[in-house]
Amino acid sequence: MLGDHEKGQIEGHTVGWKPVTTERLDTTALKAKEPEIVKKYTKATTSRRFTVR
Repeated sequence: MLGDHEKGQIEGHTVGWKPVTTERLDTTALKAKEPEIVKKYTKATTSRRFTVR
């Protein structure tokens, strides 16, 4: 129903659909060209994911 519009209203609610641009490091390319730099600056982290099924 929104089509190309970024914002709309229905039954008293406002809905939005905005484009979001994210820039991320291409680690695959960096590992191929500079593996030592990747090894030097890579840090492992641990997290837990909450799921409901």
